[in-house]
Amino acid sequence: SVSSQSTFKVLGRIEDFAPGSVTAFRIDRLYLICADDGGLIAVSLQCTHLGCAVSWNKDKEEFECPCHASSFNKMGEVISPPAPRALDVYPLKVEGGMVEVDLNNKSKRKGFKTSQLIYA
Repeated sequence: SVSSQSTFKVLGRIEDFAPGSVTAFRIDRLYLICADDGGLIAVSLQCTHLGCAVSWNKDKEEFECPCHASSFNKMGEVISPPAPRALDVYPLKVEGGMVEVDLNNKSKRKGFKTSQLIYA
């Protein structure tokens, strides 16, 4: 059962997010990543070290923290410390062709698992 605290917000149409793409939603403080196989995951843009906002480096295919040089791979896993764990994730769902994110239920994780991806 979904808690009454759940507040899903539409990010866009499923076809707006191409496989292999990373889309920033700065106002919602997250990135929507579309894996090569079309699976979607929403990661927080807050570094797990001290909460600075990470940036996506398209050339290197990694997220970089400007504060203490932590970096994360495309699925948000730590490549270089001091960040202690992977970027937090937000619940996603696809309904009526729209990708929706639950901004109130961010969760911590140790690393990436394919079970974290959702499919339309």
